[in-house]
Amino acid sequence: MNIKIIHIDYTNMTEYDEYIPKDQLVLYIEEKTKDEIDMRCFVIFDKYEQEYYITGLRNHINAVQYKFYCKSKTKVFDFIESILEPNCKINYILYNMSDLDYVDFFVFKQNSRNCREIVGYNDITLSESKKYIKKLLKNLKYVRY
Repeated sequence: MNIKIIHIDYTNMTEYDEYIPKDQLVLYIEEKTKDEIDMRCFVIFDKYEQEYYITGLRNHINAVQYKFYCKSKTKVFDFIESILEPNCKINYILYNMSDLDYVDFFVFKQNSRNCREIVGYNDITLSESKKYIKKLLKNLKYVRY
């Protein structure tokens, strides 16, 4: 019996990339005021730009989507802190989204389903969740498919 040993070089997987699902961790945060959602934002880590990407929308008729990049998780949290009302209640969810060809608020919103949810917390203040959100931001950067 002849056994042929096949060696696969995993350092150059470009020819196989199309078959590997492109999972992406996405953090979603929403601000609650008087039982309404006032502001929503999504955060991902862009591995190509090596920056965090933040996109969101206020709950107003003429609200315009915003899109920003930040280099560090501290800067992302500073931005989130600056757009939320102090001591407001928030909900946040960590999603696993896959095969996102284009990223913006509406693409994320369309792909935000319970089946993609990894973890979520409701009705807590930003200050109560600061440490945990910073850990989630770190995971956005370092957890890969």
